[in-house]
Amino acid sequence: MAAGGTVAAILIVGAVIFALRGESALPRLHIVDPASDPAPPRRPPEANARARTRTRSGGWAAGLIDGKPFDVLGPTEDEPGSFRSPIILAPPYDVVDAITFRTPRQRVRLAGVEGIRRGDVCFGEDGLKFPCGLMGRAVMSNFLRSNRVVCFPAIDRPEPEGETILADCYLGATDLAERQIRAGLARPTAETIGRFGTALAAAQEAHVGAWNGGWNLMDLPEDKRDGL
Repeated sequence: MAAGGTVAAILIVGAVIFALRGESALPRLHIVDPASDPAPPRRPPEANARARTRTRSGGWAAGLIDGKPFDVLGPTEDEPGSFRSPIILAPPYDVVDAITFRTPRQRVRLAGVEGIRRGDVCFGEDGLKFPCGLMGRAVMSNFLRSNRVVCFPAIDRPEPEGETILADCYLGATDLAERQIRAGLARPTAETIGRFGTALAAAQEAHVGAWNGGWNLMDLPEDKRDGL
């Protein structure tokens, strides 16, 4: 009986203490109201920065996530939903103009640029005419020589043999379109001005190629511009 009375007394004292402390003895519950509760703070970009290295194959992206390396085979930001298979071209080359050349089996035009055509004649800063069309053709021919060129078609489908394809082409690490822009023999289109803007500005500042006279071309018929 004595032991039972002691246990009862302890329980009564405990209940009184619990009542006096109230809810402070219990952990607080946070009830989330989706309509009013603010969203959790987002991590700053630098906490999860991704340093990407893109290749022009249109598929590989590599970098770091939280300091750990990763490799992803998939579309890059500038080429959504596309894996462009490369075309490897070998000499001999027949250079048509500043941005177009042929092999025995394929005709290629550089994508994203408009260039000086083979029959074009430009006015220089001194007001005199010079054959900028022949210049554009010669610069491309001298660079290609007997080297292999890798091209990535702008359209992800095979073209019939002999048809002209639009492509991004590279000789080693050199982008042919960017090189011709820097030489003042091609200009980026409205869609690629962001990509080639630096090269364009450099050519304009140096007054090279057709920029010698501010890209001032003679008004010639289309067949004359093509050198026909």
